[in-house]
Amino acid sequence: MEIAKRGPLISIESSEQVAAMAAVNLILDSRYDALSGKNVDYSRSSVKNTAVICSDVTQFELPLGAAFHIDPDRRPHGPNYCNNNSLYSPAPTLAKTRRAISTQTRRCHPEYYSPPLSFINKLAKRSNSWVAKFAPTASFPIEKESRALLLSSHRQWISFDGEVREQTLIGGNALAVANAQEGGRSAVKVLGTSAFAQFSASRGTVEKLRLLDRDAPETTTPRTYVFDLDPALRVAGLSSAFASKFDWLNLGGAAGFWTGDRLPFEEYNLVQCFQTLWHGQVDLSRLKRFLKQQGLLLHAVKVRGINIDPAYVLQRLRGDIIKTKNTDAKPLKLDLSPKHHPSENLERKNFLLIGRNQRRAFAVVAEKVIPTAINTP
Repeated sequence: MEIAKRGPLISIESSEQVAAMAAVNLILDSRYDALSGKNVDYSRSSVKNTAVICSDVTQFELPLGAAFHIDPDRRPHGPNYCNNNSLYSPAPTLAKTRRAISTQTRRCHPEYYSPPLSFINKLAKRSNSWVAKFAPTASFPIEKESRALLLSSHRQWISFDGEVREQTLIGGNALAVANAQEGGRSAVKVLGTSAFAQFSASRGTVEKLRLLDRDAPETTTPRTYVFDLDPALRVAGLSSAFASKFDWLNLGGAAGFWTGDRLPFEEYNLVQCFQTLWHGQVDLSRLKRFLKQQGLLLHAVKVRGINIDPAYVLQRLRGDIIKTKNTDAKPLKLDLSPKHHPSENLERKNFLLIGRNQRRAFAVVAEKVIPTAINTP
């Protein structure tokens, strides 16, 4: 709907129901703008020069230089699955790759989308501004054309409410609009209707991500703080790059927990921070005794890199915890900030973190800390 306010728009949708909904939304949105008095220049674009077509997008040729946004169907055997009768055939060089991929994996393989990656690549060559949406775990083939597409675009993973919702390729003039670098990648966490937090890596950093993961410093002993990175950072493969900014140590693989003595005061929205209270083996009896002695009530259990049911552990531990005045009180606000951040404040809750390092499974009882700036007169 926002795109329709910036110029002529043609929307092509293979589902009759979705196409009808899109058409109605465009009409209702234009009426809402008129009633709310929004300053929209409808001489450039309005419902009159906007079309919604229910058809197969592969039947149409994108005008040279036109911008496009595409969200292909990721269902492998749905009504819009790209089979041998499709009007657009995938590149034959991918035949061996396609046969080697299991049915389950095809849900995340772009060449099995409808339309497939090869068609999106064709569109990108004719467009000066484009955005393509993929599954969060989509992997791209190593063929020359696919590699060229990735090098000329920016890969971005977007999370909301603790879950990675999509992976997006951004190309052409859209790179400048998104403040994104060609050949780079980024992790974005949506915080609200218009707020977000972002961490970006340049092409040079992306080319070294495997080395960063391999050479990431490790430890088996939690430091002052333990950190759980946002899933967008983990899925994007940017965990080590992000952690290296603060000299954190790895507690169990790049996708696991991290630990260190520095808090990320500027990027705290992309990571959950916990202050270490106790650490040891995953021994529920020992954990129960510690929690009782301290009068702590667990808020939640987080698990990384090990097959343990957090709900089961939480139920076992909370059932035997003795509540005290402290556990019923509001979260404590203690000034635990570093000396070079004297105006910071931390809000705390109790968590149990379970992971696996090189030796064995480990557990950490910690209080959640959220760096928040205190308004000073």
